[in-house]
Amino acid sequence: MTRYHFRSFLTKCLIHLFIFINIQLDGDIKHVGGHIISIKAGAVQMQGLFPISKHFNATSGQCSGLRLQSLQLVQSMMYSIDELINDNPNLLPGISVGWTIIDSCSSRDVAISTLSSSLILSNQNNYQHLQCEMWSFNDSIYPIFEHEETESGMNRKLRNHSSTIGIIGEESDDITGVTAAYSGSLGLSQISYFSFDITLGLRRYFPYFYRTSPPASMQSKAVLDILDRFKWNWVSFVIAGDITIDIIVKHISDLPHEYRICYNYIAKISDDFTHNDLVQVVNKLKNQTSKVIVVIGTDSIVFQFFQVAEALNLTGRTFIGSYTWLTSSQIYYINPDIIEGTIGFTFNGRSLRKFRRYLLNLDLCNENEKIWFLSILKVNYPDFGQNININSENCQSIRFKSQLLNRVYAPNYISIFVIDAVLALGHAFHDAIGCNTSYCPPAHQIDFKNLHLHKFLDRVHFSGLSSNNFHFEAGGSPNITLDVINLQRETGLSNETIKSVKIGYWNYNAGLVIDEAKIIWNSNRSGHDIPISLCANPCQPGYYIFPDANIQKERRPCCWKCEKCPKGTISMELNQHNCLSCPNDTRPNINGTQCVEIPVHTISWNGPISVIFYTVASIYLIFVISVWTIMIRKRHTPIVKGSNFTLVNVLLIFISLCLPAGSFYLRPPSIFSCNARIMLSSVMDIGILSTILCKTKQISVIFQNAINQDSKSAPLRKTSIQIMFITIIVLADIGILTCLSLIYPITVEKKLIDHGNMELICNEVNNYSNIFQLSCSGLLGLLCAFLAFQARALPDNFNESRYIYLTSILIMAIEIIGSPASFLTIGIIHDSIVALSRLAFGISPLLCLFIPKIYIIYYRPELNTKVEIMHSITKYTFNNINTNSKHGQKCTESSTITTTS
Repeated sequence: MTRYHFRSFLTKCLIHLFIFINIQLDGDIKHVGGHIISIKAGAVQMQGLFPISKHFNATSGQCSGLRLQSLQLVQSMMYSIDELINDNPNLLPGISVGWTIIDSCSSRDVAISTLSSSLILSNQNNYQHLQCEMWSFNDSIYPIFEHEETESGMNRKLRNHSSTIGIIGEESDDITGVTAAYSGSLGLSQISYFSFDITLGLRRYFPYFYRTSPPASMQSKAVLDILDRFKWNWVSFVIAGDITIDIIVKHISDLPHEYRICYNYIAKISDDFTHNDLVQVVNKLKNQTSKVIVVIGTDSIVFQFFQVAEALNLTGRTFIGSYTWLTSSQIYYINPDIIEGTIGFTFNGRSLRKFRRYLLNLDLCNENEKIWFLSILKVNYPDFGQNININSENCQSIRFKSQLLNRVYAPNYISIFVIDAVLALGHAFHDAIGCNTSYCPPAHQIDFKNLHLHKFLDRVHFSGLSSNNFHFEAGGSPNITLDVINLQRETGLSNETIKSVKIGYWNYNAGLVIDEAKIIWNSNRSGHDIPISLCANPCQPGYYIFPDANIQKERRPCCWKCEKCPKGTISMELNQHNCLSCPNDTRPNINGTQCVEIPVHTISWNGPISVIFYTVASIYLIFVISVWTIMIRKRHTPIVKGSNFTLVNVLLIFISLCLPAGSFYLRPPSIFSCNARIMLSSVMDIGILSTILCKTKQISVIFQNAINQDSKSAPLRKTSIQIMFITIIVLADIGILTCLSLIYPITVEKKLIDHGNMELICNEVNNYSNIFQLSCSGLLGLLCAFLAFQARALPDNFNESRYIYLTSILIMAIEIIGSPASFLTIGIIHDSIVALSRLAFGISPLLCLFIPKIYIIYYRPELNTKVEIMHSITKYTFNNINTNSKHGQKCTESSTITTTS
């Protein structure tokens, strides 16, 4: 049990003890009777607790300081019982309801003791010693009713006490908590008209407690929904009335962090304000940058605030109002230039117009029957009351009473909650005793001990002033739907006034539902021209909220500095606190508002690389065709026959593969093109080098056999063996590459290059294929260079070894230069380098091996004869054989035969 619950329980026990002692010792309770200010007879009664007096002096036992608002609440209870229950033939037919009005004097002790006494009196039969008086004010005693001299008359008057069906009140949560615990212990239901303590909603401890006032959180939530709907985060607050200040301020302090709404200025207008206080508030509001002002509080104070705002011309602001003052008729007399465009909440039930008419029809002078206050008004409001004459003319004057209502006694919104509380008890009692629209059982037949009225309050439904379908929720609080209204200018015959237009509704379940097209803002702007009230302009997409240390910490949720998103990041919504990085394959657009797919760049057919490649390739192709044609036409000449025409054709085939191998690197990468480029490049490299190796070995073997007569190496001279060797090497290369491609398949991926372009690349796992190709090419190239170096001294007009050696050196140079570049680069640059290197790889043997032959064929034809070749071979042979003449003879014959063939 919490401290509060324990205190309530203890207070209950003390109250019972106090009552018991008081009854035993005195036998009467005349010292508290002075706080019961009105009693009306009835078959049943409702007890009403109201803080009519502001202060209580425990020493003198006197209350002082009239609260005019509470007097009106008293009259609203009287009005409800007289006009809405007793005069309603369908609610409690045949049963009259009376009242007992108690002044709590704003004191918990007075409230509980007086209530206890009143409840005890409702069960007493002897009232001879009861001394009934009103409060003491200005040394005067105002009786509730007059005693008659005869005992029968006294008993007739005092027999107004009857069974109590429920308690209305009180206004203070501190007093309400104690009285709720006490009344609950007696099984009596209590309905508060102005309670906000959430602890009282715990049914475990307060099963008999209800309230007709909406929780403070409801009013705050409704206002917040309006601020959020129109994106207002920079507002000022005007809070009027001490009770409202206590309730609302604690909610405002949570706004920045929970709702990202900041307050520019908070004006607190207490109950004892002065005119200068209002002037100061209005002047400060005029100097604030916020264009939206939330006004919550007592209607009388708010009305005077707007009067000062009108005098000081506080225009160009949009007000958000609560039902606490928008239900008042006074507000519609404010200049439309000030209040036009206001949005707020009122109740969707019945209005207070009938209650106002009820007040206008009261007899102001009949204080015995209806509590009124003309004599007290002279003291509390001397500027208005000093000219009041209590006479029959003023007591009946509608004009005078209307002026009084407009000036100091306009119907208050809390009266709505009092009326609904009375109606709730009336309708629940109707259900509890089994009434219908024409009959109720007599009061003496009702078993009040087993009435259990709270069970019927749990499910009561009726048309009240705060809601057309008033009912209580599980915790005893009302379930209310509020109307959303807009104050708009209305042009009449004589002047402009204000009218309220319903634009929607609000409740906890649906939230805020409004039709913006019906709104007219201040300065007669349409509903779509929404006023702006922001501490800082929204950070547009592409920017983010920068945490500026110069902004006050409590204002940072609403006030900020916008910065451009860093490179590579975006923001897509208003007021993003962080910029987001774009996912792979995307990048920010120019404004940094969204990620767009990065366009894939490929080698264009009309780009500079393509133009260079295809120009060189065209010349290369023409040159290959020309050389091949010459070789075919001159195939019977000694220079072509000596080079082995078959190997020449094989070499030219591999040289021709340089064109498709290079062109595949310029095509957009795909699985096929990626595998084809590697396969063709490798076949081209291995084929050229293996063919050159066979040519070099063939020449070397021929002349070595001619000198040394080595028959073991004779098979190497056969063309078929050489073709078989080349085929085996090439097929082995193709087989190994195929296995590598199956084990480590090549994929095509998008790659973001350093300069921000997206390119397609052939992703080769660990580059095994390229490493194998380069290894084989390097090994064959070194072997070719080595053999060509050994055969460098053959006859000049016949020997190819020097050109083979040069070719091998050039190929090795191309491999050495091109390999690092191909490994260290990716994308278009890599493909361009490799494509050009493929052409360079084929040009080297084409120039070095075939240009010398063409030169001899066309420019030195005398060297391309059988006699000249025989002479060169014979000369070379005799310079290299030993002194054995026989051996030299065989060498010469062998060389001659081979060359001739």
